[in-house]
Amino acid sequence: MAFEAAAADYFPPVEYSRQRQRVIDANPPLQERELAKLDRVAAALTDTLRSRGVDDLAAALAAEAGVAAFKVAFTRWVSGTDNQPLVDHVREAFAGLRAMLPTA
Repeated sequence: MAFEAAAADYFPPVEYSRQRQRVIDANPPLQERELAKLDRVAAALTDTLRSRGVDDLAAALAAEAGVAAFKVAFTRWVSGTDNQPLVDHVREAFAGLRAMLPTA
């Protein structure tokens, strides 16, 4: 999964990420910038899913849900005290998202 790969390979250590998040939280213009970046991620994911044959609605919903799950995971990671790796938080967030969906 792309979000797991990003969590495992892209993000700096949690202490740096916590400091960075505190700066963002204290600055509305930086908060807007973060939201804009997440919107671009969702748009890129939507385009990727469309290019793989997923219809427009499903692609957009999947991308937005994925970004939402990642945001929850990231917030739990930087605000947590358990020193659990980000990738574990990502897996938990996506498991929670899957658990809310009905089984076929």
